Amino acid sequence: MLNKLRTWSLSQPLFLPIAGLALAILAVDLSSYLAWSFVAIAVLLAALSARKILFLTILAAISGGLLHHSQLQTQRESKLLKNQEVEVFGVIDSPPRVSDNLPTEALVKILQGPDALVGTRISATIPENVLVHVGEKIWLKGQIRFPKRPMNPRVFDEAEFLHRKGISVTLRAESVSNTHEIASTHRLDVFAESSRQWIRRKLTSGIEGTDAAQVILAMFLGEKPASDGEIMADFRNSGTIHVFAVSGLHVMMIGLIFAITLKLCGVSSRVWIPCVIGIMFFYAIVTGMRPPAMRASIMGAIVLVAVLLLRKPSLPNCLWLSGIIALLWNTHSLFLPGFQLSYAVLIAIAYTGNWWMNRYQWLNYIDPFFPRSLLSKKQKAWLEVRQKSSDTLAVSTSAWLGSSFLIWLYFGLITPLAIIASLPLMFIVFILLGTCCLSLTVGSISPSLGKSINKCNALTADSAHWFSHFFASIPNTRYHAKPWSTGERVVIYHVSKGGGGIYLSLGGGILLDAGNNSQFKREVWPSLSKNGARIDTLIASHPDINHVQGLSQALAEFPIKQMIIPHGNSRSTSYTDLIRAAEKKGISIITSAEATFPVTDGISLELIYTPLDLQPLADDRCLIFMLHWHGKRILFLSDSGHHLTHWIRQREHDEDLEKLAPDILVLGKHKLDTSLHPDIIELLAPKVIIATNTYFPPDQSRSASWIHSVNKLGIKLYLLNQSGAVTITQEENNFQFKTILEYEP
Repeated sequence: MLNKLRTWSLSQPLFLPIAGLALAILAVDLSSYLAWSFVAIAVLLAALSARKILFLTILAAISGGLLHHSQLQTQRESKLLKNQEVEVFGVIDSPPRVSDNLPTEALVKILQGPDALVGTRISATIPENVLVHVGEKIWLKGQIRFPKRPMNPRVFDEAEFLHRKGISVTLRAESVSNTHEIASTHRLDVFAESSRQWIRRKLTSGIEGTDAAQVILAMFLGEKPASDGEIMADFRNSGTIHVFAVSGLHVMMIGLIFAITLKLCGVSSRVWIPCVIGIMFFYAIVTGMRPPAMRASIMGAIVLVAVLLLRKPSLPNCLWLSGIIALLWNTHSLFLPGFQLSYAVLIAIAYTGNWWMNRYQWLNYIDPFFPRSLLSKKQKAWLEVRQKSSDTLAVSTSAWLGSSFLIWLYFGLITPLAIIASLPLMFIVFILLGTCCLSLTVGSISPSLGKSINKCNALTADSAHWFSHFFASIPNTRYHAKPWSTGERVVIYHVSKGGGGIYLSLGGGILLDAGNNSQFKREVWPSLSKNGARIDTLIASHPDINHVQGLSQALAEFPIKQMIIPHGNSRSTSYTDLIRAAEKKGISIITSAEATFPVTDGISLELIYTPLDLQPLADDRCLIFMLHWHGKRILFLSDSGHHLTHWIRQREHDEDLEKLAPDILVLGKHKLDTSLHPDIIELLAPKVIIATNTYFPPDQSRSASWIHSVNKLGIKLYLLNQSGAVTITQEENNFQFKTILEYEP
C-alpha cells in the first residue's frame, strides 16, 4: 500500500504540496484544529514519498498559512476604523460599477491615509456626478462603514463577497477630488479596460441593442445580460450558463483558434507557441483576470512550453502547479465558487475522462478487423464525427459530474440535460469565438466589412440562444432546491426606506406588498426565486411606492390569479400602473371590502379594516388583515397611523375588540406618526410584535422610550433592522421564529 502511494505521489509530485497549501489556508480561516490535523497528515504522507515532496509540502503549507493570516489580520485592523471620518488617497483598482441615478461603486487601493488602511483595498461609494476610471489616483473623504449584511433569506451577501476580495470596510465618499493621474502600477489595468471597451465597440458594431449583441459580449467578454431577462433564464435553465463565464474553456478555445491559424500560415513552433501563450494571457487579462481564465492560461502555458521543450505534459501536474500559483497570488481564491468549480471540473476530467470515453465507445464502434482503407470518404467523415461526439460527450459528462455538487450547493440547481445541451453549445461557442477574432482583425482594417461579419456572428449567437431555449423548454429536466414550495410559513421581509414585503407560504401563496422596484430586485425577488416560492395572490396594502411598485414585477414572475387592492382615488403612478398591468393580464381584481378570504383548511385571511378613500396620505388608507392560522392569529397593520388608532379607541369597550387581539402584531411605519402608541398596543394585547421598519420612532430617546414601554408590557419585540427578516412557522400549535441575524427579542 505504501509503495503504491509512494509511486503515485512521485508521478504527481505537486499534489501533496497543493493539498498542504489549501488545508493550511482553510485551517487559518476557520481556526480549526481538524483542518490542522489534515495538514499534518499531508506532511506525513509527503515524508513517506520523497524529500523534495516533503520540502515542497512544508514550504507550501507555511507560506499559505502565513499569507492568509497576514491578510486576515490586515482586514481585522481596518475594521477598527468603523464609523470614523477619514481622508484617503488611493487608486481606482478595478473598473467602477456605474448605474443610472445611483452612486458609483469602485474598489480603491489606499496609498495614503490611516495606517490600518494603507496598502489595503476598500469598496468606495462615489457620488454619481463624479466620473472616475480604473488606475486613476483620487482623494476621498467620508465615513468608514462595514459592508451590508444580508437581511433577508438567500439574498446577495455583500459582506462575504467583499471579504473574499480582501475587503472588510466600505467608504461612503462625501467629497471627491480627481487628480486625473494614472498610477504606474495600474498601467496594465488601464490597458485592459481600454482594450475591453474597444473590443466591445468592434464586436457590436452594426448589431447594437440586439439580443445577439448581448450574447456575443457575454460569451466573449463575460458581460452577462440582465439577470432577470429571458436570455439568462434560458441559459440557466438549460444548464449552459457556464458559456457566459469566461473560463478555461474559452481561454483554451482562443488559444486553439490562434494555434491553428498560425500553423496553417506555416509559422514554426518556436514562434507560434510564445504567440499563443501571450494571446491567452492577454485574453484572460482583458476579460477581468477571473480565476478560471488565469488557471487555464497558466496550464496552457505550461503545456505549450513542455511541447516546445519536447517533454510530455501531465494534465494533473499542470493543474496542481496552476493551483499553487493561484492560491499564493490570492489565498481567498480557495473560497470562491468560480475557483472551486474550475478545479472541480478539471479534476473530474483528468481522473474520469478516460473511463467515460470507454463507456461511450459504442458511439464510434467499428469492427476492429475491418480495414480502414476500405471506408469511403463519407464513411470516414461519419466515423470522425462519431469519434469527436463520443469524446466530447465523455468530457461533458465528466465536467457535469465534477461541477454538479457545487452548483447544487451554491445555486440549488441540477440540470442533467446539460450533458447533452453542452454538445451543440460548445461547437457554437467555438464558431462564435472564432468569428469574434475575425471581426476584430478584419474590422480594424475595414469597419464596413467588420459590421458584415458581426451580422453573421449575430446569427450564430441567435442559434446559441435558440438551442438554450429549446433545452430549457423541455419539462422535468432540471431540479431546483425549493424549500418554500411545500410547508407553511410567514416571512416578514426587512425592506429598506420604509418599504414593506410579507410572504405567506400558505395555500397557493400570497405576497402582501413587495417594496419598490429596486427593493423588490435586491431584497425580495432573490429570496422568493431561490427558495422556490409559490404565489397566486397579490395584496396591495396601500398605494405607497415602497409597498406596491414591486408587485408589478411580481405579476410578471408568478402565475397570479387574483389581486386585492385598497380603495381608488390614488394619484400614485405606481399604484395605477399596477392596476393596468393586472387588467392587461386578465387577473381578477378584488376591491377592498370587509370580507374573509379562505386560503386552505384551517387558514383564512380576514380583511377587518377598510379606511375611507378620501384620506390625503396613502399611509392613512391601509388595509388591515388578520391571518387565522390553525387557531392562531397574526394582525398585519402595515403603515396604518392615527386614523386606525382612532378607530380602535372607538371600540375600546366593545366586545368586538377582543376579536382584534392577535398572537402576533406586525407593524409598519406611518410617514408622519411616530409609532403605534403603547396604549393601543396594550388594548390589542399581542404576545409578539414584529416592527417592519427601522425607525420606531425616528428620535433615539423616544425610540428607547417606546421600546421600553413595549417590553414593560411583557411583549416580545422583533426589530427587523436588528434581526433581519423573520420567518414564522408552527410546530405543535406553537409559533417558531427564525431570524437572519442573531437576535434575542
